[in-house]
Amino acid sequence: GEWTVIAAFLASLVMWATDLLHGVRPITVGLVAVLFLFGPGFGPIPFDALRQLNFLILIFVASFMALAPLLSSAPAIGLAVRKKALSLVLLVEGPALRHGAVFLAALPLMLMTNACLPVGILVPELCSDGVLHGLGIDAALGAMLVSSIGNCTLHPFQNAPFLIAVGLSKDIMRERDFLMFLAGNAVATLLLVMPLTLAWWTLLGWST
Repeated sequence: GEWTVIAAFLASLVMWATDLLHGVRPITVGLVAVLFLFGPGFGPIPFDALRQLNFLILIFVASFMALAPLLSSAPAIGLAVRKKALSLVLLVEGPALRHGAVFLAALPLMLMTNACLPVGILVPELCSDGVLHGLGIDAALGAMLVSSIGNCTLHPFQNAPFLIAVGLSKDIMRERDFLMFLAGNAVATLLLVMPLTLAWWTLLGWST
């Protein structure tokens, strides 16, 4: 079982590192790896454990993963998201605070949907064509901030790995305890992790 997981991880890592050559999206690679690991007979997870998963929720999460690139290609939605995010960024002064504003701009999208949607919409709209460069925001750091919004998950369905974890841990952890853990992790990210990260980047000169 362990060697199967290692092989799937290494194969995924190679595909992620060479995506510019083959053009397969990283999320597609991850989903194929998960399906391989869950495969009956050769996957490390017993088939009986799969019966405990709520596949309706998994389909719901997968629909959001597919919805994100579709919404990001809609001109009206992209323009509205860009306008709202820029208005939030312009409320504060200084590169560090404006990098933090990019993170906060992604927060409502994540709370209303899941972690995939803000990445699918905000990264192409704000971090790919230099829209924020004139405001002192680095495109790469902005993309990293938006991508880290998944740490503020409040419910397992908003982040697929958490959803799988809560489905497989019913025998050792109550769902209420899992939700409390997610809430504490989100609060710690907002009040401690992100401010310290921005302070560290400022100290290194990356966000100045």
